[in-house]
Amino acid sequence: MPRPKGSKDIPKRKKAMILAQKNVGVCSNKKIAENFGVSESTVNQINSRTVDTATLLLSRKYQAELSARLDRINDKILDAIEKKVDEGGNKLTELSTAFGTLFDKQRLHQNQATEITQNYTESDLARELMRRLIEKRGWSKEKALAAAKQEFPEAELS
Repeated sequence: MPRPKGSKDIPKRKKAMILAQKNVGVCSNKKIAENFGVSESTVNQINSRTVDTATLLLSRKYQAELSARLDRINDKILDAIEKKVDEGGNKLTELSTAFGTLFDKQRLHQNQATEITQNYTESDLARELMRRLIEKRGWSKEKALAAAKQEFPEAELS
């Protein structure tokens, strides 16, 4: 199947999915182009100003679905952190990195600042981890604090 010549040749559903992935910030435009079999310049052309209303609404639906998937992944990461902490596990570097990356992606989706415009300290990430453990898992402040200190030993927490 030949590659589309430009964004006008792409079906609405595919265009909406491309726009949703761009807006959520899950991966680079290059990766999106590879995933959908279009050129990177075509992906760059697709934005909320260049699509019709129906495509934009469909894109928002897909964006909400992607956001829900990110939330489910976040829950799995929190489950894994909880399990490791309960087992008295070692430092959870990979899980901490995954948590930080997901935190960043969720902020992008919510149109909030990310590392591009704001740097997160270990203390910021530790406080966010604590907040989520308390709110989503019902942990006590003390248990969440112990987990955050284990994950982010350089963090300044009280």
